[in-house]
Amino acid sequence: MSNNTTIISINNHHDIIAAQTPSWFHFTSGVILLNTTLVSVVSNGFVIFALLVKNRKLQTRTTVYIIAICCLNLLMATFGTPMVVISCFNKLWLFGKSGCTYYGFLMSFGGLASILLLTMISVDRYIYVVKHNLSKHQSTIPIIITITVCFLMTFGFTISPLIGWNQYTYAGVGTSCAIDLVGEKNNGQSFVFALCAIYFALPVSVMIFAYGSVYAKVLKDSKANLGYSRRKAVALQRKEFRKKLTMEQELAVTVIINIGFFLICYVPYACVLLWKVLSKDAEIDPIVISEHDI
Repeated sequence: MSNNTTIISINNHHDIIAAQTPSWFHFTSGVILLNTTLVSVVSNGFVIFALLVKNRKLQTRTTVYIIAICCLNLLMATFGTPMVVISCFNKLWLFGKSGCTYYGFLMSFGGLASILLLTMISVDRYIYVVKHNLSKHQSTIPIIITITVCFLMTFGFTISPLIGWNQYTYAGVGTSCAIDLVGEKNNGQSFVFALCAIYFALPVSVMIFAYGSVYAKVLKDSKANLGYSRRKAVALQRKEFRKKLTMEQELAVTVIINIGFFLICYVPYACVLLWKVLSKDAEIDPIVISEHDI
């Protein structure tokens, strides 16, 4: 009886927040998420088709990771995001507590697994460029095993709220669901700390090390090749220098984009998580949480 009362009170609380949220915000959120869903389904479906069917020559170890990420994105866009779109247009979560748990689990699993796969792509690039001898004899089987481990690890982590470690609850303005940010029940605070450590701090550290090592390796090889070219004609040397410089610049931009976009996407969310856990009296506008979901 007490559990039902708690669920009803939580639901009513977010129903009130949803009712107090301006209609334009619900409508705008619904439109943005609807368009994002359509773009995600089309783009990820096209990438999967192109890599698996249309042009198999593009299949490499890295593309196996990309296909896995696209499948996760397609899964979330098809079976998860439409629930929030419908709720936004109705200004209320329409799928009950069970639907909330389902949505929270699905989106958490897809998002967290994608983070691990992005991290493993950086490791794969590190092995291919820096430890090139290791990559010569590497087939796609270790990659498939790695992806499976990432999936199992994330499944174990996201299933934890269903068996007593934290919980999935209504979030934002009451039209979506996520892991409980407050974490006052079911050892939720330890869950949030583990989430930030495993799926934010660790991936960022690995990406910075991997892509930084890749850039340093390319820069070192470029200087070595440039030193050799000094014995050649001046015109050829200048041409080689410009070519190497362009490659270094492109690689530097790639590194900045990979790490930069990851930080842009997840630093605000990680900061909100830690702030909410460390400061129990902190008041966070529900619209802020909803904007991150968008």
